[in-house]
Amino acid sequence: MQTASRPADHRPHPVDVTVGRNIRTLRAARRMSQEALAAELGITFQQIQKYERGTNRVSASRLAEIALALEVGLADLFAGVAGLHVEAINPLGGVEMDAPLMDIARMWGPLVGDQRAAVRKIVRMIAGGPCPPMPTVDHNADDEAEALAAAE
Repeated sequence: MQTASRPADHRPHPVDVTVGRNIRTLRAARRMSQEALAAELGITFQQIQKYERGTNRVSASRLAEIALALEVGLADLFAGVAGLHVEAINPLGGVEMDAPLMDIARMWGPLVGDQRAAVRKIVRMIAGGPCPPMPTVDHNADDEAEALAAAE
């Protein structure tokens, strides 16, 4: 792999451009504005613009902050960088984290055991894969939501 120095004509480095494009794509998938991301990071939206264009390099600590703010892994920010084997550390096995998948991931959080198993079975059925037996759900999601709300 070649060094990560900036090209002699002062164009943004291809890695910086790819990371910036990934930041923009992941931010947009979350329906987050540049202003909102900037506010969460304590910087200006102009700085976010520069990161997204690859004009300014993003420090390692800022990359970690961006990944946390966007609720993605660091590897997601480097997806598509030539020469890096990001797929090897991508828990999604190369599946692109697009907006619909992000929506599903957000909805997954509040689900519990039997509900998660039911969702997995439905997805496997749609995808045409083998399905384990569907668990018996002995509770109502509305009852669970009420219990959680009462506990707060």
